[in-house]
Amino acid sequence: ILDSLESEHHLTDHLRALKQFLFLGQGDFVSSLVVGLDAEFRGRTSVAGIYDHVLAGVLEGAVRNTNARFMPHHVLSNLRARLAAGGNGDADRYWMGPPP
Repeated sequence: ILDSLESEHHLTDHLRALKQFLFLGQGDFVSSLVVGLDAEFRGRTSVAGIYDHVLAGVLEGAVRNTNARFMPHHVLSNLRARLAAGGNGDADRYWMGPPP
């Protein structure tokens, strides 16, 4: 099972990506992402007018402008950003990750 997870599904690459992206191990990526998100969210009181493609553009820009661009393609192809569906007053939330 472990051989299959490593050879076919690249488990170590994906775990390394989790460390780099979610646990803030890639400082230049996080910095670039925060600057891009700040530019989009500055002056807004809600996420109204911010769409999935806008967040995807900010995410792609952060990847392109940092060392994250050297991650394997099979890892970067799974990196996504999208707005969370608002319900119960949670319209001001966003989600980074693969779609559910």
